[in-house]
Amino acid sequence: MPLYDYVEGAATFPALTTQRRRGFEWSPGNKARVTRTSFERKKQTVDKALRHNVLQDKLFRHLEKLHGESNTSGEQDCGKGTPIDVAIVTGKGYTYYEIKTGLSARSCIREALGQLMEYSFWPGTQQAIKLVVVGEPPLDADARKYLNTLRKKFSLPVYYQQFKIKSGKLIA
Repeated sequence: MPLYDYVEGAATFPALTTQRRRGFEWSPGNKARVTRTSFERKKQTVDKALRHNVLQDKLFRHLEKLHGESNTSGEQDCGKGTPIDVAIVTGKGYTYYEIKTGLSARSCIREALGQLMEYSFWPGTQQAIKLVVVGEPPLDADARKYLNTLRKKFSLPVYYQQFKIKSGKLIA
């Protein structure tokens, strides 16, 4: 009755003590995820594209072409069990890319910022030299000003890049 002993405080639960993370370990390559799914409704089947996963696959392929197979990782574990959408490594350090499917650069930045901060700055993770929010909407003047403020005032290496899904390329 190990669970009973754990609840009563008489023992540690084995599952909690054996699953320690080793920290950040670079693992190149892409851990591809499903890009489509379907489910059944009353007498109909709905086929739904999983846009985030499509973007992730195309972004990974784009960055792999630019940086090479051994320098590009999809679903890279940040060292604490949370996957980074895509990461690259260069002689200068790591760059983390977080994909968001928001309708504006602002909403993409809002959703991604906390995740990118955790990937890079949480204890036991590998700090990145650049944190990139990736979205399909263009970067507007206010979002550009906001990111500039974060970089200057807080020294956060955070950027936004638009991704064109048809061409499969990042726009600077």
